[in-house]
Parts: sequence; structure tokens; C-alpha cells
Amino acid sequence: MIVGRELGEEYIKTNAPTDVTGFEVSGLTAPGKIEDISFAVRKGEIFGIYGLMGSGRTEIFNCLFGLDTPNAGEMRLGGQPISVSKPADAMQQGIAFVTEDRKVTGLNLSDSVRNNICLASLPEMSPSFTMRWRDEQAASREMIAHFGIKAARDTMPVSGLSGGNQQKVVLGKWFLRKPKVLLLDEPTRGVDVGAKREIYRIICDFAAEGGTVVMISSEIDEVLGMSDRILVMRGGRSAGIYAREETDAQSLVHLST
Repeated sequence: MIVGRELGEEYIKTNAPTDVTGFEVSGLTAPGKIEDISFAVRKGEIFGIYGLMGSGRTEIFNCLFGLDTPNAGEMRLGGQPISVSKPADAMQQGIAFVTEDRKVTGLNLSDSVRNNICLASLPEMSPSFTMRWRDEQAASREMIAHFGIKAARDTMPVSGLSGGNQQKVVLGKWFLRKPKVLLLDEPTRGVDVGAKREIYRIICDFAAEGGTVVMISSEIDEVLGMSDRILVMRGGRSAGIYAREETDAQSLVHLST
């Protein structure tokens, strides 16, 4: 009744993991935060990370995106080693990071929908420190149409949108860069049931087109419904990686505590 249509099955998976490794992490360690984290994600795969608060989930992403500096560990993208010491390095390599708190770290709430969509592409859109406004306008129009963002106009403040539409602006900001790897930290937090389903479709479509997705979620149903494999975190360490067919909610809770 909220959405105005039948929801049906909430998690509809359209992606199929390939045999090609898209993104690989080996021995990632940040003292006092995470220790010896290793995993490999295939192209076309949605790789879930589950754990309780304080288990080291977000700390993994902070290290991968250059927000934190690990003292050990390697990353490979498409089989080639990469070095990330700051977010600009990660972005250059084709890594996108949707943070868990869009209002604090995902959006500039005082700015417009259009400017937020183009925020991660400023170097490309303003090579001479002057924004190419036609490119900005076209990019904004493209992302609004692609994600079905409901905004009266793209010059309105992004703070005036619903939580679901704000989250789609964050996704649009990163999709504009055509990423190879999508790091998603609680991608549907604070989002209504209708927008959740749309975001799941966006994630699945990205993976189905050969993208690589790593998704943190504290919602067991979401992890089991969306992930092809799940890494369980406990106390900053990996408690194992499990295929979705081989585990259930009770097992995940047991492993994470």
C-alpha cells in the first residue's frame, strides 16, 4: 500500500558471477582495526560483508578507498596490482565508494541535485577550473533519467529530496564515473521499501553488466538476498567466506558473535 503496487519478491537477482576475478584483496591489515583480510570478487558478482557494529566492516572499505592507511596488504584490479594511498588514487583506478551516511559523507546537502551528481567528476568537467556547464547539465539529466530520481528540477537543493532519491543521487554521482568496482556500505539505510527495490535493481544491473560489487550490510535478509558469497567479520578478523546457498540467518549470527 505504501508503494502503490505489488512488491512481489523483494530480492530479484539478475546477475551471474563470471569466472574472471575482478578485484582481489590480500592480507589487508590496519593495527587495532582489521587483521589479515583476504578475499577475491569475480566480475558480475555481488560479494557481501556481514558483521556486527565494530567488527571492522567499514574499516575495510576505508583502507581500500584510501581514507585509512593499512600497514600491510595488497590489492589487484583485473589481475594487476594497484596502489591506493588517497581517495583520488582509488577513483582513478575505477573504484567507487558509497558511504554509510549519505548526509555526512555522501552529499553536500546545501548544494543542488545537479552539483551533487557531478561532484566526483569535477576534474573531468572543469579541466581549466571552469565548469563546462553544458556537460554538467547533460550528465545530471542522464543520471536523473537513468535512476528515476524524482526531483522537481535538478537545480533544487538535494536536501529537499526523499531519503531514497538522495541515495540515488549518491549512486548517480559514482556511476557517472563508470566505475569498475562498487563499494557499498549500507546502501539502503534510511530508504523506504519502494526505493530499496529500485536500488537492488541498480546494483544487480551493474553486476550483470560485468561490474564488481562489494556490499556491507547489517540486515541479514539483505545480505542473504543480494549476495552471491558472504564474508563474515568478527572482531576485526574474517570468520570465513560462505556461498549464499550454504548459509542462513542463524549461521551468520552465530559466526559474527
